Amino acid sequence: MRAALALDYAVHGNAYLEIGRLERSSIPAELYYQPASAITPKGNAAELITHYEHATGSGVRRIPREDIVHFRNGLDPRNMTVGISPLQSLLREICTDDEAAAASAALIRNMGIPGAVISPEGEAEIGDAQRKSIKDYFRRVFRGDNRGEPMVFSTQMRVERFDIDLSKMGIEKLRQIPEERVCAVFGIPAAVVGFGTGIQQTKVGATMRELREQAYENCIVPMHRMFAEEITNSLLPQIDDDRSRQAFFDIADVRVLQEDENAFSQRIVGEYGVGIISRGEAKRELGYQAVSGEDLVYTTGPEPSGPASTASRRKTKAGADDAEWAALEAPVAPLADEAAVKLAEVFAEVERRMRRDLGAF
Repeated sequence: MRAALALDYAVHGNAYLEIGRLERSSIPAELYYQPASAITPKGNAAELITHYEHATGSGVRRIPREDIVHFRNGLDPRNMTVGISPLQSLLREICTDDEAAAASAALIRNMGIPGAVISPEGEAEIGDAQRKSIKDYFRRVFRGDNRGEPMVFSTQMRVERFDIDLSKMGIEKLRQIPEERVCAVFGIPAAVVGFGTGIQQTKVGATMRELREQAYENCIVPMHRMFAEEITNSLLPQIDDDRSRQAFFDIADVRVLQEDENAFSQRIVGEYGVGIISRGEAKRELGYQAVSGEDLVYTTGPEPSGPASTASRRKTKAGADDAEWAALEAPVAPLADEAAVKLAEVFAEVERRMRRDLGAF
């Protein structure tokens, strides 16, 4: 169903889900895919959309507006009730690619290039019977295992190789233009879908991982967000009155969107190296067990060279001077004083209640 929705959304600019409800209840229970080609939004002068019409083999079925989740790709300026597919701006390119494919097939089918042209020398002519005889002879003698055998004619004949340079027609480049533009409107690099025009990109520095990441960020993630927003606005209010609930797509496990492990390790080591995080924090981020006291171990990293510079050092509670630790403990001191006051109040209240209870005896 998800693949069908994505296809309709890309090709038609619209995708539809029909809500199935429990018997004698308004609570949504099921979702049914309805093809975009069979659904038509209907409205009037007062409301943009009042209901939807579903064309079936037996007629037209009316569907209430609240029973349809309508995913639109933008808005069609000619009909504000529906979205518009990016492919509509490329109809000429799509037709060009179709014509190029038809031309290639016609060249192979109808202009199958003959291997040779045999003609008499000078002004001599050959009749139909002799022409057929020479043709049959040529086919029989110089095909299969007889390829490469010498050819002998009883009269003067000229044998010429017949060639057409298809590369000069530019069909290959002609077909690359629609590939590039169709991929461009969807935000998907051509190499990701296997188009030949995109393979060149992987030879000039862009890796396949980077191209796949670009495809997710430019095409799939925006599509997910649009679908999730429509479900949040159209479907969730019919299930729960809690307006804070939102639908979303979980992409946490999408491998191409995860940070490279080597790059992640280098980033953590770099943050520890310049003193942003402690050794304990760095080890936990990298999956190691931190030992006691390592959360207090920092490094200042390499400092600028020169007479005023000092060598890099590690700060520990045992070796740090009083001024450094005073600076570290300064933000905590007010909290400690407040906690001491609260504890004194608690103990005083406990003592008061104990004296009262003992006095009762």
